[in-house]
Amino acid sequence: MSEASKRRIRDAKAGPGTLISEGCKIKGKVSGDGHFMIGGEVEGDCDVQGLITLADTAIWRGTIKADSVIVGGTVEGDIEATG
Repeated sequence: MSEASKRRIRDAKAGPGTLISEGCKIKGKVSGDGHFMIGGEVEGDCDVQGLITLADTAIWRGTIKADSVIVGGTVEGDIEATG
C-alpha cells in the first residue's frame, strides 16, 4: 500500500488520533471511533470504527476488529477488517 493510500485512510476520520506509544502497555478491551496508532503493547480485543495502525514496535495479543488495519508490528490473534 502506498503512503498516499495510507494517508487517505487516516484522513477519512476527523479529529486527532489516539496514540499508544512505545513503552506503554494496555490490558483490556479497546473501543472507539477514529484512528488508533499503536507503538506499544496491547493485550485484549478491540472493536473500533476506524483505522488501527500498528507500528514496527507494536505487539497486539487478541482480536482486532476495525474498519481498516495496517500492520507493521506483530499480531498474535485474528484480524477482522472491512476495508
